[in-house]
Amino acid sequence: MFLHTLTLAVTAALAAPTALESGTHLTFRGKIEADKGDPVITRKTFELNCLLVDVTAESATVYWTLSEEGRGNWLWTDHFGRIQVRGPSGAEPEQWPALLYQRDAGKSIVPVVPPLLFLKRTLDRDTNWEEGKLNFKVTGSQRVASHNSWIVRAENRYGHKRTVWRDKSSPLVARVVETVFIGQGEQFELQYELAQTKMLNATELAATTGGFEILFRLRQQLRRQPRDTRMVWSAEQLGLLRKQLPTLAKPISDAPALATVFKEAERNTKIQKGRAGAIDALQEKTMGKPLLSFPLVDSRGRAFDQQAWKNRVTILHFWRYRDKPLEEPYGQIAYLDFLYRKHKSKGIGVYGINVNQRLQTTSSRRPAILSAKKLTAFMNLSYPVLHDTEGVLKKLGDPRQAGAKLPLVIVLDQTGKVVHYHVGHYPVDRLLGLKQLNDLVVKTLKTTE
Repeated sequence: MFLHTLTLAVTAALAAPTALESGTHLTFRGKIEADKGDPVITRKTFELNCLLVDVTAESATVYWTLSEEGRGNWLWTDHFGRIQVRGPSGAEPEQWPALLYQRDAGKSIVPVVPPLLFLKRTLDRDTNWEEGKLNFKVTGSQRVASHNSWIVRAENRYGHKRTVWRDKSSPLVARVVETVFIGQGEQFELQYELAQTKMLNATELAATTGGFEILFRLRQQLRRQPRDTRMVWSAEQLGLLRKQLPTLAKPISDAPALATVFKEAERNTKIQKGRAGAIDALQEKTMGKPLLSFPLVDSRGRAFDQQAWKNRVTILHFWRYRDKPLEEPYGQIAYLDFLYRKHKSKGIGVYGINVNQRLQTTSSRRPAILSAKKLTAFMNLSYPVLHDTEGVLKKLGDPRQAGAKLPLVIVLDQTGKVVHYHVGHYPVDRLLGLKQLNDLVVKTLKTTE
């Protein structure tokens, strides 16, 4: 919200006639790194490409692509988009390009402000003004990326927020240096600068905008929500990609600006196809068979008696139970708890199984168990959480060895046989929560009625 306010303020505060044209393709290169610590370790680099269409003195349509290196990465569906930049209203922040920054304690979304500022005020040396909670001042001029630019510094009550180098004769921002706080108030510096400008001819422009529209339709068909940090496709989505991508190769090849995104899509689909095959093999190996007994301990370190699983439908939720980092959708444990509360009187059991690797080392076992206890208290979970202290998931068939991510859900019927093996998160129904799992539980319960 604060970043949005700043953008609106800068956009509303400065103005100049447009010298940009439709078909202008801009390439920016940038980085983000922590103010403290080794910059080599904390640094993430990126390239932002912007294609300007329908440019007027007050607005423009911007098609953009983003590529990232280091410290995490979005799935390819968040590496392209389209924004409308209009005068003082700017563009909606949810549509901005954004970096996904992987910290040790979790993931953070870092928006990258569009490099166009349509303004209603003529700038001059020492011009200053206030906008909202920000103070702006033109501190000088400098030639940046072949553009004679005003240097505009924005500050809030905490100090520097952003400095922009804005072209003196157009809305173009040639350089940005911004102070960003992510995580628990960790200070970072984000900067980018114009590296290349070129004009597309009419044929190239039509091919590129057409390629974008094709990708927009594909993303809509995939029902992928913006800035979704989950990296795994469902079987339905993967099937759609395998069918659609080969037909898109020719249209996208006519739009070189989209080549990187398309290659990401092809590579990711190939990887996930192989991963799905490996998971199918694990599922086939497990389904319909009794689950072998394996050692687990409770939160007090006592051995758990698996006789408790007999003569009832049992859901085993294998996941890294911990309070930090706590990232959505939290393994969907709240929905799992809702399902348990709904059906526990009918004879089902739900057990969370903590597969944190720290459990397998005596010195780090206690902190790992304590972290899980903090999570269960925070989420007010009513089902028990057990702990895998001997790495038994590997013996059962760990989906992570196939490149997938937890959670893994295994359902046992009343005889102890596996009737369900599911890797990853479930689709969420507004009324029933984990409907797929709920329906399976109801069906399994009825088989012995």
